[in-house]
This record gives sequence, C-alpha cells and structure tokens, in this order.
Amino acid sequence: MTPDASRRIVDEYLEAFAARDVARCMALFDTNAVVEFLMSSFTGLDEIAGWHAERFAANLRVLRVERVDVGAQTVQVDVVVGSERLAAWKITSLRARATIGFAAGRIVSLVFAPRVNPIDLKGAHG
Repeated sequence: MTPDASRRIVDEYLEAFAARDVARCMALFDTNAVVEFLMSSFTGLDEIAGWHAERFAANLRVLRVERVDVGAQTVQVDVVVGSERLAAWKITSLRARATIGFAAGRIVSLVFAPRVNPIDLKGAHG
C-alpha cells in the first residue's frame, strides 16, 4: 500500500467513527484484525464490532486530530477524545494515540492508548 492509500483509509475510518456507523467501520477491517484498547484485546470482526458499539454507547468522540504520521503499512494518529465514561471520572478530554496497521488494503491492527505528558506525572509524585 502507498502512504496515500493508508491515509485515505484512516480518513474514511475517522469519518465512519464520527458518524457512529459500525458497518462502515467494519468494512475497513480485515476479518482477522485485532484491536487493543487499554488492557483489552478484541480479535475478529464480531469482537471488534462489539468494541465499536461499546465505544459509541459511551459516546466516545474524537474531539480533535492533532497529528497524523503516515507510512505505507502503519499510520499513527494523535487525537484528543472525550466520552461520557471519562466525564464520569471528571476527565473532560484525554490525549491518545491510535496506531493503525494495514495489509492488503484493510486495517489489521488498531492499538489505542492514552498519551501522557511526563511533566503532568511529575506533579502527581511530588
């Protein structure tokens, strides 16, 4: 895949995610894809569709895309997200990184993890 093709798939995924369209999201994933979210892993289309449904039920939204690093087989997307679950913890937004892997024009892996600024941690430890 070319970097342009990878970027088009990422843009399409972000649009489908914003539209809360599980079917459109799933059309972009390989049948054996894996999603890693926090400390959980979801494998295959059924589990990944369930993961999307749970995120949409929690009203997870991409509030802002901060940076996109595009390669032919991997794209890293730095985002700021918000959700009702985060709000319940008094967190209005969270910086996160999605690392998306591709093969044969499909998403084969999506790793979603928070981005923590080390300076923010300093205050937590004194």
